[in-house]
Amino acid sequence: HGWLICGPCHTELTRGGYLVRFMRMAEFRAFQGAVLEHRRRAKPGGQAR
Repeated sequence: HGWLICGPCHTELTRGGYLVRFMRMAEFRAFQGAVLEHRRRAKPGGQAR
């Protein structure tokens, strides 16, 4: 189990503690959603909604 995060955010989110992670939750969820949607579309038969 792990978070999908972009490279530039890795150090800040890894070493910044709970408050930093909490403050970045919206950005994290948006990035994670985009990655998962990309994976879904890349599957055979995957389609845009």
